[in-house]
Amino acid sequence: MPGAGGVRKLKFGAKGKGKRGGARVIYDWYSDDGPIYAVLVYGKNEKTDLKPEEAKAVAAFAKAIKATYRSKP
Repeated sequence: MPGAGGVRKLKFGAKGKGKRGGARVIYDWYSDDGPIYAVLVYGKNEKTDLKPEEAKAVAAFAKAIKATYRSKP
């Protein structure tokens, strides 16, 4: 997702509605053996795409998670 700090978006279809009527999950992960972080979840009917200021906030949040994850032993 451009401008969102390297996070990715998954699209899930709702039963009988396909991908257009389903949910979006913005997620991030930092290593193959590490956890996956769900950063944001929303319904397609609630929002189509992130606004630039929302993408910046997601990027800042992902950066904070990454720093915390890297500081753990």
